[in-house]
Amino acid sequence: MTKAIAKLIQTEQTHQIPSQLQMGRDLGMQLLDQALLAAINARTVDPDDAYNFASDKRAFQKFVTDTTMLPKLDVAAVAAAPGTLPGS
Repeated sequence: MTKAIAKLIQTEQTHQIPSQLQMGRDLGMQLLDQALLAAINARTVDPDDAYNFASDKRAFQKFVTDTTMLPKLDVAAVAAAPGTLPGS
């Protein structure tokens, strides 16, 4: 942990920790999602398991093999929204 991370915790600004972790990449810091994506690319983690543990699941959707885990598209809502379909 860096002094910057410690200060964020002490001052109850923990919502800023993810951005500090991204900036501290040269110090070996990374977000769980970054580690999961690297593990998927190295083929050391099952993509479906990584999706389950990811914070931002959108980045993992293209790797998922069990499509029943993915959020369902509400076709009725898309059709009702003007300008969302091709030719609208």
